[in-house]
Amino acid sequence: MQYAGRHQVQDYGVIGRIGGFDISCELVPEMAGDVLVRTSLHGVPRGSFTVTRDSFLQGGVGLIQRIENRMAALPKLLTEAEQDLARAEQTRQDAEQRLGQPFKHALALSAAEADLEKVEKKIAVMQRQTPEEPTPEPERVSASPPRPELTVEAVRAYQPRGGVRSEPDQQRPHTPAAAPSAFDPMPLRPSGLQIGR
Repeated sequence: MQYAGRHQVQDYGVIGRIGGFDISCELVPEMAGDVLVRTSLHGVPRGSFTVTRDSFLQGGVGLIQRIENRMAALPKLLTEAEQDLARAEQTRQDAEQRLGQPFKHALALSAAEADLEKVEKKIAVMQRQTPEEPTPEPERVSASPPRPELTVEAVRAYQPRGGVRSEPDQQRPHTPAAAPSAFDPMPLRPSGLQIGR
């Protein structure tokens, strides 16, 4: 079991007995790549549990206690199984009684279909009508002042403030400042340092 492959189910059959029930186990691959060991009381519905392969191989008191707890829970499992069986039987009986009968909500369904047809007709009439006046769009309220449009001229007129000069002796010709825009960087404070090559 320790060296079994990670991606295949392997049944080890009966490995022991407790309280008159056979204990069987099988390796079950998990999505995450680990291998689980499913231990079950043979022939008992809901009488199984899974542990990791490592904890199963370590064995110990915890594994034995889990098997014993599963045995002790048999009366509760039997009660739950009986309740599930009764519910399933009732559902089957209800389904058999409804066979051949009209849908019990048929009246409500036909009323809803009639309402849908009315609504679809109203929508079709509304779509065929041409609006006399286009409805004005609501004005947008903005907290910030309107931004100037970005044009080719504004981009060409943009002069960066500060920065590194390739030749420190060369003076940049003075150009008039363009109107401030939302795209202007924050002004830099002169530090007195000049960076050159």
